[in-house]
Amino acid sequence: MLLGWLLLLTQTVPADPAGYFPASFSVPVPRCRWNGKVDSAPTLSDIERRWYGSMLRAAKEPSLSAADVRSKTVVRFTWLRSFHAPILVRAEGLGSAAPKLVASRLSGQGGYGPGDIEQHIDRPLSADEAATLQAALAEAALFPPRKPGAPLPECAPFGMDGAEWLIEVADSSGYHFTKRWSPERGGVRSVGLAMLKLTGWKVQPIY
Repeated sequence: MLLGWLLLLTQTVPADPAGYFPASFSVPVPRCRWNGKVDSAPTLSDIERRWYGSMLRAAKEPSLSAADVRSKTVVRFTWLRSFHAPILVRAEGLGSAAPKLVASRLSGQGGYGPGDIEQHIDRPLSADEAATLQAALAEAALFPPRKPGAPLPECAPFGMDGAEWLIEVADSSGYHFTKRWSPERGGVRSVGLAMLKLTGWKVQPIY
């Protein structure tokens, strides 16, 4: 079912009209190693651009790869569970005097269609909340600089039924992106859970 909906996306949804992701993400690059071999592929496939973009558009989210948002630190977690409501959580202004939280829960399912905004939050973050999230980001170290000649990491697993966990960060150093499929541990999971906690929503099951 998920595969059928993703294939439908290629026919009905524009690739990325809002510019959610940099054009460079479509260029094949050595990404990771799988069974001892180097896997070279685009950061995002065309299907992934359409899939993720459809959810971001439905939630009325801005593009974090656009230059005009880099003057302030913004972190976004996009959680796409195959059979449950898509949830998008964005924290803005971390490290500033006025950090805020924006979150949307959509009425659809992450593996089928986004639906409409069902619940929405737009509120200030307290100093303690912002500090806790900043600490989670620092501990996760999601985007460590890769040293020349360093071995590539092992490829993350992917499955048809599960959940995509996407983390985006835009700050003075630029735009950063990473994703994992149903992570059971690691930095993407810890940051995602920290951002979900800020919403106060009941979000079971977590997968």
